[in-house]
Amino acid sequence: MPVGIVTDSTCDLPAARLLKLGVAAVPLRIIIGDEVYRDWRDVEPGTLYRWMLEQGVVPQVTPPEVADFTAVYRRYLSAYDEIISIHHASTLSDTLERAVQAALELGASKRIHHLDSYSSGAALAELVMAAARQAANGATAAQVIDVAEQIRERIYTLLTPASLEWLELAEGISRSQAWLSKLFRLRPIFSLQDGELVLAGSVRQSQVTQALIRQLQERFDGEPLQITLAVAGREYQRVDQLRAALSASSIKLSRGRVQLLGPQLGAYLGPGTLAVCAYPTSSAPTA
Repeated sequence: MPVGIVTDSTCDLPAARLLKLGVAAVPLRIIIGDEVYRDWRDVEPGTLYRWMLEQGVVPQVTPPEVADFTAVYRRYLSAYDEIISIHHASTLSDTLERAVQAALELGASKRIHHLDSYSSGAALAELVMAAARQAANGATAAQVIDVAEQIRERIYTLLTPASLEWLELAEGISRSQAWLSKLFRLRPIFSLQDGELVLAGSVRQSQVTQALIRQLQERFDGEPLQITLAVAGREYQRVDQLRAALSASSIKLSRGRVQLLGPQLGAYLGPGTLAVCAYPTSSAPTA
């Protein structure tokens, strides 16, 4: 078989979906006190968020070891001519760096091609799924990379936390900013751009849904969109509300899906964080 796809667990795709796609996801590590868990294997995001809410757990997310990648690469190199290894933003952790090091240790840099998604979560998942579809259709490594890069250039992710508690703990927002936001009942909206979380605005809680929709409308100006909604936990009521509002808006929804938001972003922004990931369907060739 010509091309295999490898990623990491921050794509937040469940094992059944990865198995169907033929994709290997190397797990990151979640450290809680003296305990170390493999992301999505030893603990799923929903369980982690429950621990955070009920026990006050503050998890630390660390990248996989180089040996984790070499084990997967050896297996895939025996089955595929080339590997496309797509990972979450190098600005967020050293995961991509360790994947590159593993390829060097195996002497397989010419057969393993690495791609920085500049993103994480649902956006990374979209690149991985598109790459897997292309590979399954017999595309060359160059063609697979081209499709993934086309989506990467157009994809847009917005995230809004349910509360400011976890941002305060992570020092992602100052106490004075948090105090003012709580006083005026404001919720921040972040965009994920080039691997960095950028404050895209602050609105009242009652206006969050419409603010998200308005940003998508301004960004894409009527283009048909693939939209993925993700939530940090099982609070699907917020997802249902946003989905209904999207359907009632002028946005042209070509395709849509829902997934969990994993701990790379969710542990930082906190349980209940809602994410919207969108890109024009014209950026996703099917051939």
